[in-house]
Amino acid sequence: MVTRGCVGIGTLSSWRGIYNHDDSYPKELGKEVWGYLQKIIKKNKDLKNFSDLLGYESWVGYLHRRKGTRANTYIITSDFPDPFYMEWVYIVDVHNEMFHVLKGEVEWKSKEKISTSEKEITPRFDGTRVWDYGNSICWHALIASFPIRGPEPDWESLQTAD
Repeated sequence: MVTRGCVGIGTLSSWRGIYNHDDSYPKELGKEVWGYLQKIIKKNKDLKNFSDLLGYESWVGYLHRRKGTRANTYIITSDFPDPFYMEWVYIVDVHNEMFHVLKGEVEWKSKEKISTSEKEITPRFDGTRVWDYGNSICWHALIASFPIRGPEPDWESLQTAD
């Protein structure tokens, strides 16, 4: 299932990440990233080594160490997160050892949803990190934050959180 997402590194206010195309829901991608972080901790490795993530084209490329020819071209940032298309964002704060889960939210300006293919979209970004696509307003809402060395989150409840 195509559920776009991002795995990023940084803080809630400033992060950089890479794209994930499929299964970005918490019970899929969130759980997978969490498990990967737990393996790093169990091997007594420094979480700061996780920052090599940004040298890869995608999450799958990172896991399989396939850099691809377009590495760094799909970097998504807190300044330009594109919340309409980026449905889930997972931010790893390696310095504070926190794991943040953000969900793309949409507020339609009219009762009639306009297909994005029917209209030219010019996102306007303002200081509140809200994108105005003309027919809708979109943003990433913080769903939850977890200490990386804490208990595993309940992925199912995160996925259904509103």
